[in-house]
Amino acid sequence: MLRLALLLLALLPATLFAQMSEQMRNRYHEQALRCQPRFLYRALKLCNDCDQAYRTSRNKRLQVEICLIQLAQLTEDEAADGNDMSLNVVPSAISPLIEQLLRDKVGFTSMSMSTAAGRDGKAGTMKLSIRGLDIPALTASKTGAGFAFLRKVGALQVSDIDIELRPSLDPVSKRIRLDVTSLSGTGAVGGLRGSLARKLLSTILPKVLGDLGGVGFVPGDDILSVTVDAQRLLAKFIPNPDALIPGGIPAISEVSADENGFKIGVKC
Repeated sequence: MLRLALLLLALLPATLFAQMSEQMRNRYHEQALRCQPRFLYRALKLCNDCDQAYRTSRNKRLQVEICLIQLAQLTEDEAADGNDMSLNVVPSAISPLIEQLLRDKVGFTSMSMSTAAGRDGKAGTMKLSIRGLDIPALTASKTGAGFAFLRKVGALQVSDIDIELRPSLDPVSKRIRLDVTSLSGTGAVGGLRGSLARKLLSTILPKVLGDLGGVGFVPGDDILSVTVDAQRLLAKFIPNPDALIPGGIPAISEVSADENGFKIGVKC
């Protein structure tokens, strides 16, 4: 059981015990990269359950043999279910990544994120609250008639913005899709509705996303939709994903939100 725990730690070599020799740390790291993290977690649980039952078992040898059979079946289970995993992610785990992404592109004072369950049979949503967003800097290069009008009426100013989005997985591109379901705030966004608000948002979002995704409208509807390449997004924050995650960053099979956070299905 200790060996399994060390293999989990070895996915990040720096977390291994300092008293280990460099050769031993490298050896553990090489072995850990051959295992899926899910397999190590499940194997560790089986061994821990066996250890607990061993103390009171009347047939200790049988107890150990059953555990070994269950461990051997883990790899068969992994192959049978296609290594599908479901991750529950709280907003506070993703919020720092989104904030860093935004700060690389735009100026703002603060940001917060929350999620909520859906209503009337609709899927759950996430809410981004951005304070002190520097709208003037984002729109400085825009010279069209619409933006000239916005400047004239004083709409293009530093703004507080609340954006509600409904996350899902785009069935065609397999990217994370975020449909804008609500938009409110002060300044540029707060005073605008309809096409002008969507035009302003469709100007801001591409600057934020860069090569990580795209912006468009839901076919047959007037809803602004954002698509994000999850693998590119994670690769931005994990410099060498293949060294950390065996097989690289997995493909995403499901994305949704509720009051507890995000549910993300992945194929390892």
